[in-house]
Amino acid sequence: MARRSFRPFFAASLACALPAIVAGACDKPPAPAVAKPIEKNRTTPDLTEIKRLPVPDVVGGTAPVQQATSSFATVDDSSGIRHFRAINQRFLVTGTSARDTGVLIHETVTRDCCVEAERRDQSVIDLSGWTNGTGEGKPTWSTTFAADEGSLWQAVVDPFYVGTLYGCCDQSTLDKFVSVHTGRLSFFNTREAGGDPHMRDLPTAYDGFLRTSRYVAFHDMSTVSDPPEAKDASDLVGVLQYGATDEPAQRVIVRWTGDPSIQVRFNRLRFGISQSEEQRTLDVGSRSGALPEDRFGQFDVVLHIGVWNPVPADVVIRIPVRQDRLVTADAKVPRNFALGRETEKDKEKER
Repeated sequence: MARRSFRPFFAASLACALPAIVAGACDKPPAPAVAKPIEKNRTTPDLTEIKRLPVPDVVGGTAPVQQATSSFATVDDSSGIRHFRAINQRFLVTGTSARDTGVLIHETVTRDCCVEAERRDQSVIDLSGWTNGTGEGKPTWSTTFAADEGSLWQAVVDPFYVGTLYGCCDQSTLDKFVSVHTGRLSFFNTREAGGDPHMRDLPTAYDGFLRTSRYVAFHDMSTVSDPPEAKDASDLVGVLQYGATDEPAQRVIVRWTGDPSIQVRFNRLRFGISQSEEQRTLDVGSRSGALPEDRFGQFDVVLHIGVWNPVPADVVIRIPVRQDRLVTADAKVPRNFALGRETEKDKEKER
């Protein structure tokens, strides 16, 4: 039989017997101390405590409730082919920091399928935006364009709604960048050849101090939707665009004057700060000059074009930016390429 230790019992008895020596030894043990919670910096709250942040008082019935519904319907035609229409609606709100002005956007995506063609379905996106962020009254702007899907996308300074029109088979994917402040379809950019097919991109030159940006995009003829200039230019490769978010972009036509049987397609687009260094995102804030037209200059827009003759080759067109404008007269254009007229396309908008 194991021996039982009486040492704890004896120690406790001795402490009780000698209260003068060990005062309070027989009293009930004190309650464990409760650690005082550490006060968090409320300007950068823990995401796990988001629900515990204070919210302002809400007075019911002060504004109408906005609602969005979705629907799906099918029908068979006379040849037995089934068609469907799916309509999906939702609300989106821009702005994630205190200095952002929230914009409420109502999105409706209507998808019709199926047709006897290589591309079986077609989708249209309708957007309405309230720049006051409340949804009260009539929307500030509305726009409609063809795209398969869309979502909010945050550039370095400006937020956009981006609608994507996916390419079928050998076609390229086209991204349409919509200003959330005006509803303008500001830029149309073909996705890079060989790049991530799921990555939206819009090369950006920005001034963080002045909170302003310039963007450059290229819409080539390999996408489902042609640029409007294609109606007047059979040798069109694509249209280069440069400008700010809410202003008509400067548009420059790029033409191929060589053998029309040779395939010519967009590769990639960058900002060039030297002959050997190119950047997708360019910080102009450290450049000399206080005015935006001085800072947005002294760099090039570098356009890479793939030419299959018959082996693919990367051909480079460099157009300098001076005082916030593309200067085509000083551009470096390789053989069999030409830059067409500069246009400020506003009245004939792309969709």
